[in-house]
Amino acid sequence: MKNSQRGNAILYGIIILFVVSLGGGIVYTYTHAIERAQKAEADNTTLRDANSEFAAENQNLRMLKARQDLILAERQGQRNAAAEWERKADAKLSKAMQQPEVRAWADAPVPAAILDSVRGDAGRTGAKERTVPAGGKPARSSPGL
Repeated sequence: MKNSQRGNAILYGIIILFVVSLGGGIVYTYTHAIERAQKAEADNTTLRDANSEFAAENQNLRMLKARQDLILAERQGQRNAAAEWERKADAKLSKAMQQPEVRAWADAPVPAAILDSVRGDAGRTGAKERTVPAGGKPARSSPGL
């Protein structure tokens, strides 16, 4: 009987060792799962914060784009209006240039007095007006047309 008791003791020892190792494995797995859940929660919090920052930036960029689109649409409208006005003016000018008296006037040379007034030289008759002014800075000459 001693052998039988010894065999039972070994069998019980093996069963106890199996149960203890199974319990240790379960505890390790449970602890590891808790750690992973805590890490996932921390990552989730970090990602939520980053996502809210990106969402705010995205909203700001969308508002900026909407403003830019409005400005571009307004400027396109101005360009279209200017182009339409220019087409009408060109059509009127072309129609006027078909008349012989207008054509003769357009082909005539521009008088020197008109050219001088456009250049800013009108009314300068005296030599005194063409002198260099007294001062520390040199006089600037007018650019010609």
